[in-house]
Amino acid sequence: MRTARRWTRFFRPRPDLPPRAELLSLAEETGSAVAVLDPEGRTLELGAGAASLLGWDHETSVGEVLAQRLHHADRDRVVGAITAVATGERDRLVGLHARVRRADGSWLELEMGVSNRLGDPSVRGLMLTLRDVTAQLSATAELQTSLEQQAGVAQLGRRALEGADPTLLALEAVSILKKTLRVDGVELYRHVANEELMLLETALGPTRELAGLITIDADEQVPEVTAIAERKTVVVDDLPDDARFSAPPHLRAGGPHSMLSVPVTGPHRPYGALSVHSIQRRVFTPDDTVFVQSIANALGLALDRRRAEEETLHRAFHDALTGLPNRTLFVHRLQRTVERLGPHASTVGVFVVDLDHFKVINDSLGHELGDALLIEVTQRIRDSVRPGDMVARLGGDEFALLCEDVSSIQRIDSIADRVAESLDAPIEIAGRAIHVTASIGVALPSSPDATAASLLRDADIALYQAKDRGRGGHALFDETHRMRAVNRLETESELRRAVPAGELRVHYQPTVEIRTGRTTGAEALVRWKHPSRGMIRPTEFIPIAEQTDLIDRVGRWVLEQACQQLAEWSRDPATRHLTVAVNLSARQLCLPDLTAEVELVLGRLGIEPSRLCLEITESALMVDLDRAIGAVRDLKALGLGIAVDDFGTGYSSLSYLTRLPVDVVKIDRSFVSAIAHDHQDRAITRSIVDLAHSLDLTVVAEGVENAAQLALLAEMGCDLAQGYYLARPDVAEAIDLHPGSVTGHASG
Repeated sequence: MRTARRWTRFFRPRPDLPPRAELLSLAEETGSAVAVLDPEGRTLELGAGAASLLGWDHETSVGEVLAQRLHHADRDRVVGAITAVATGERDRLVGLHARVRRADGSWLELEMGVSNRLGDPSVRGLMLTLRDVTAQLSATAELQTSLEQQAGVAQLGRRALEGADPTLLALEAVSILKKTLRVDGVELYRHVANEELMLLETALGPTRELAGLITIDADEQVPEVTAIAERKTVVVDDLPDDARFSAPPHLRAGGPHSMLSVPVTGPHRPYGALSVHSIQRRVFTPDDTVFVQSIANALGLALDRRRAEEETLHRAFHDALTGLPNRTLFVHRLQRTVERLGPHASTVGVFVVDLDHFKVINDSLGHELGDALLIEVTQRIRDSVRPGDMVARLGGDEFALLCEDVSSIQRIDSIADRVAESLDAPIEIAGRAIHVTASIGVALPSSPDATAASLLRDADIALYQAKDRGRGGHALFDETHRMRAVNRLETESELRRAVPAGELRVHYQPTVEIRTGRTTGAEALVRWKHPSRGMIRPTEFIPIAEQTDLIDRVGRWVLEQACQQLAEWSRDPATRHLTVAVNLSARQLCLPDLTAEVELVLGRLGIEPSRLCLEITESALMVDLDRAIGAVRDLKALGLGIAVDDFGTGYSSLSYLTRLPVDVVKIDRSFVSAIAHDHQDRAITRSIVDLAHSLDLTVVAEGVENAAQLALLAEMGCDLAQGYYLARPDVAEAIDLHPGSVTGHASG
């Protein structure tokens, strides 16, 4: 052996060495464990203390080379030190540390002292003193580890409080754990609650390259899942023999033997789990558990802060109800898109989608169910667009789409039609079938200096144009729309002033019995006499009133005026039989105090309820059919007449006619105007008359303009008619409502 050869150079065999027992005895009386080596590096003498310490038998140990018992990592260093003493370079050495194998195979940490006694006749060799420092060094190592761990926890906590990036802190945390615990791997898992899984977010060891790629199902029987699910530490010393747990699937090939997992939680919520593992069997101590949990706690502070920041940022740019981007984020994204595309920005399409009559729905259903409706609408709109298109909620019932590559009218029509079709099917809310339609305004950049703000403004203007056309459709902005928008704003402002200023008028259009030509009643129609613009047509201001709260104010005023006129006619025997029809908007129909308000007006003016007929359009009924049925039944209970106006233009469903306590069906003028030359409209009109009569309903034809139309309606058996051919609307004082007053006109 190399060690023995090196020592032989300085030792010469001397068979006549004197006894050493007396010297060893004296040394051991001082409490030392002593041994003497010969020139070959073999043991010449082994004191009782040394024999006990090393677990060696004196008889069999004498003659054994000590170097063979040294740990290979310490051997050269110890041999070199002893050689320096043997050659006289050093008189002695103390504090020499080495690991020596005991007879039972275990290792001792020894502190050795070496002195040269070659000149001592009683020794003639090197004397070694041995002291067991295993426990001392272990305690020192534990203390050092503890200090490192405390420093790691303190550093991590300090950096967390300073606001360091949580991703970097996570890397520091796993690095500290791997270094101080001397484990094979460390993993940080993030709990994705809504997906019921855990994501491997950060790792060191064999799984380092898998971070961000591996997930674990929440029902896996692995320590990490239990740690987060039960908010407790999980320690597994022997995974192969533990029936409760197995290693995570991505670790099983590496065969971890022992694992320690702790939950990672912040002040407000759980985050995930922090786990360490050892390939060899290892017993994790309570101190290990405390350390790992301390790291997890410090990390939890930072991760919880990151999550809170992410949520705050998300709330700042997303709608709380639907989760969609809000107006701020939409405008930002739109502006960046326009800037990014530069000269090609003309293909960017902005679609503003507004639900028709949503305020009526919200008022009738209540805000909670209204919110549920918006959530369903959101999902339908999302499903109708391409994956790359952006859907945002601008506020209330208004949504916006940002679509690139909108290069043709056909493309615009296709997008708008898909959105509209997505809302076709009724939405079931709290057992009610709600029919929803939407009007859509579309804008494209028309100049190089277009901005997000100008595009949204133009889309809003186009939206109002779509609503003016009858709702449920879409319109593309052009410059003429801008002027219309300006006029619309002026009209709305002036209309708010018109009601208290007394500029509104009620005109009455007679309703005539076709068979006899007898006047049976009149429909109350609102008109606006503007001080400078003259008489403004209802088509110019009624849609504006319906889009705002003005329709409530105007509707109440018309009802009051019509009832006062009805009371006046009641005082004349010639007109005492007349009825008056008043239109109700969708908003009015859903007012909770509508029935009480009508009853109050009738009672105050002393009017027989049966002489007042309230007209409701199909579209108003279908906003919320269940609510409408309830409101109509309450009104009918007062003794009023109920008419369905514009029949045939909406849903024309026999099912709702059978459920509503309706008295009158009014055929829309669009059918009547063509019955003389269009066999299809003539057939539809005849079907409506037959349907209404089968339900014992009175039929009124609107928009009769000539004798041919009137004759055909008489042939079909239609009951009543209205139109310019019979009588134009006018103030009450200017029309002749006496029996038979229009017979000659009608027959002529």
